[in-house]
Amino acid sequence: MLGKKNMSFEENKTAVIFKTINGRVYLCGHCNLIHCEFKNISLSMNKKELILFQEILNGIKPMVNGRLDMFAKEQKYSITLYHENCAMLVSKTELRELKELINNAVNSLDILKKGISCDCGLN
Repeated sequence: MLGKKNMSFEENKTAVIFKTINGRVYLCGHCNLIHCEFKNISLSMNKKELILFQEILNGIKPMVNGRLDMFAKEQKYSITLYHENCAMLVSKTELRELKELINNAVNSLDILKKGISCDCGLN
């Protein structure tokens, strides 16, 4: 992922930190927040909240008898968001992709802020 293209961060611009098929994480130079879009969910957070979200996601392990939505054909995992009455339901495949998105975003964030070159081709 790291390489040649310069993704230096400038005020009032956005910089994509990491992208998957269904989502992207980007840093906004205007509000200085990290935005995560995944499928039809949009989250805005600072770096500490992103790391906390990463810890929550990485704490979710596949279960043999997990929560099963009675209308769904596959197992769903519940991710509690910032309010106890708000949760995100994802399939095993979506959970895997969301973990990939957030883990790579956290790993890339410090590199992006330092202006070190990136070869992701998204700018």
